[in-house]
Amino acid sequence: MSLQYHRNILMTGAAALFALTTACASDGNSFAETVGDEGAEESVLADRWSDGKDLQDEGEELAKEADKLERRGNQEIRKGRNLIASGEAAVATQKERYRQTVRGFGLAVTPTQLKSEIDTLQSIQDKWKTGREQIARGEKLIREGEQQTAEAEDKSRRAETLIARGTQQMRAAEARYDPGDGADAGL
Repeated sequence: MSLQYHRNILMTGAAALFALTTACASDGNSFAETVGDEGAEESVLADRWSDGKDLQDEGEELAKEADKLERRGNQEIRKGRNLIASGEAAVATQKERYRQTVRGFGLAVTPTQLKSEIDTLQSIQDKWKTGREQIARGEKLIREGEQQTAEAEDKSRRAETLIARGTQQMRAAEARYDPGDGADAGL
């Protein structure tokens, strides 16, 4: 057979593929909708393609969830770090205040002076305790944020797998489809 004959066959196949692709795109039908109307084998291919599309869609939704979860986790980590920094500053301030305050203690000669020393120490203790509580809350937020980002990474990996499987399944269905096998093969 001649080279021209092979070119004609190739061009006819390319034109048919282009026509099929254009027809699917122009009327809004998916590959599955276009192929599903042709016959039993094509219907199976259409179902496989639709299943692949569903996997892709599920993966894309999971990826969106993963992104949202990662943002929320990172936000929790930032809040936690800020709380820790604030708590550490409060603790350091109260430790220094305590050191300065106790230098002048022990000189009280009246119950009122003693009460003033006790009240000052109580204030220092309360603020010191609040600083330590902030640190603990910050550490908890960081742990929760890290758990969320780890879960987001897991969801992201699962999303990638679903998208890849769906794409592979769609491509396989498209590759097995032969528009010449249907009822229009005589045209």
